[in-house]
Amino acid sequence: MRIGRRWGLVLAVMLLVGVGTGCGDDDPPEDRDADVEDGGGEPDGDEPDADAGPDVPDGEEPDIDVPDDGEPPGDLRLEVDSVDSPVTFEGAEAEVTLTFSCEPAGCVTTCQLNELAAELCTSPYLVEVDAGEHTVVIRASYEGEEVQETVSFRTVQVPALEVSAPAEGDVYRAALGEVVATCTDREDCTITCEVCADGSCEALVGCEEGAALVLEQPEVELVVRACVEDDGEESCNEDRRTYTLVEPQWSALSLGETHGCAILADATLWCWGNNTDAQLGSLEPERSLVPLLVEGSWAQVSAGTAHSCGIRTDGTLWCWGQQQYGRLGNGEVDVDAVFEPVQVGEFDDWDEVSAGDSLTCGRRGAEAFCWGYNPAGRLGVGSTAGTVPTPTPVSGERAWRQISTGAEHICGLTEADEAFCWGRGGDGRLGYGGTENLSEPTAVGEVEDATMVRLAAGFQHTCADMATSRGARVFCWGPASTGRLGTGDDSTTLILEPKEVGTDVELSGVSSGNIHSCAIAPDDVAWCWGYNNHGQIGVEQTGNELVPIEVDTTETFAQIEAGKIHTCGITTAGALLCWGENGDSELGREIEGTETSEPGPVSWPYGLEAL
Repeated sequence: MRIGRRWGLVLAVMLLVGVGTGCGDDDPPEDRDADVEDGGGEPDGDEPDADAGPDVPDGEEPDIDVPDDGEPPGDLRLEVDSVDSPVTFEGAEAEVTLTFSCEPAGCVTTCQLNELAAELCTSPYLVEVDAGEHTVVIRASYEGEEVQETVSFRTVQVPALEVSAPAEGDVYRAALGEVVATCTDREDCTITCEVCADGSCEALVGCEEGAALVLEQPEVELVVRACVEDDGEESCNEDRRTYTLVEPQWSALSLGETHGCAILADATLWCWGNNTDAQLGSLEPERSLVPLLVEGSWAQVSAGTAHSCGIRTDGTLWCWGQQQYGRLGNGEVDVDAVFEPVQVGEFDDWDEVSAGDSLTCGRRGAEAFCWGYNPAGRLGVGSTAGTVPTPTPVSGERAWRQISTGAEHICGLTEADEAFCWGRGGDGRLGYGGTENLSEPTAVGEVEDATMVRLAAGFQHTCADMATSRGARVFCWGPASTGRLGTGDDSTTLILEPKEVGTDVELSGVSSGNIHSCAIAPDDVAWCWGYNNHGQIGVEQTGNELVPIEVDTTETFAQIEAGKIHTCGITTAGALLCWGENGDSELGREIEGTETSEPGPVSWPYGLEAL
């Protein structure tokens, strides 16, 4: 058995190596080969390929060497992004950035600028060149292979152009201001300015010294060019700005007794109404039915009785109008009207301003300041002087987050949601439970299960937004006469602490006027209450409204403000509407008669209407 098994193994080996299997066969080797059928072995004269591998079935590729990462190496590839030519530049040299990619990973790239030596480089590759024609050769190499790409471009030095012109985009008035264009590095520079619309352009003459830019079409492009000629070739720098004239979009509003001020989305400030004390920011006219521009870029505004104040976008605080009693904060107390805004102090970090009758308050961070008329120390600044002509810190170590001035009283809200009032206490307007005047901030009566959110001090009463378990609610205090508190009472009763307005509708954004108040519901519908003999509540019927009633309009509102005997609001679409008494042009629009209960848009003769 052991011998048989060994012989079987030998036979198997012989078959694998192609040896004949006949046991005891004496035929010579050449005779054995002669009997092989076609296809059964190698043809005569052909030797088998010693390097050939095993037979591979049809459709299958033979195995090849594969790198350790499992992927075969790809072809060397170099892709280079083109450069838009010519490349214009100002100054001494142009900076041109080249971008490219190389595969497979591990390839090495070099860059050669013009006739300079090649250097190793990676994408992005920055070259600095002067004016002229330039070539960069980028080469990639990998395991002995090399490919290259060439990038050519031209650089043109243009004159440095400086343009002072209104920012492009949506604009709300046809007269935008001045355009001034200058070359800063070439005396031989020629400047041209054009205003283009509907495929045609007109020269804007005199823009080197300053030319007025007035739009005559709804969409206009301002094209300013600065050109020089070198060796017969002109090189130009260009500034293009497109202006689209649209309806005004208002972003902030404040009402005084008989005038109003509002800020447009472009940060310009406009005031209208009574101007007998220059509270509109101009000497003339005595009153204005159309908004008048107050120069500057503004973030916030507050209209008082005979003066106005605002915070500019740079954080500085400015006031204008009647400066008697030091209400402008500029150190002056004489009876005199200032029609141009004067800066209050030198700080540039004001967060809030609120103008009252003969006093003003402001806030910087968590610190509150007041100034102006101060009988019996009503400003709450620790002084009993009759006037305080510059901002003075409110007494007490409190961190304030809001301050609101009425005609003769002041209220503030701390970062701990605690409300305080001080100043003249008659009629219960201070909300602490009494009617005495207070020279120190004193806590307003608390409301159970309610958190104070925002305060609004009016002429003789005060209201507040509060957060309750039933949603946003308004509470008011002071004299109940005329229904100004909205509590359902129209008597001589004094409400000495906060009392909820009589409605199940959620309200917030309350504004306290002289003898009426307004707020906004969650659906942006405006509601008002109180004295209504001049249409200021916004409903056709006259007489006092003792609880909130919906303003009769289909418009919805983002902000509403109550004045002396008029009301204005900014709609959710950005329009500015006013209604009520118009004897001092406080509605900012023409109406039949002197009063109306119908909300209507403030006049805007500066935009599309001006074309």
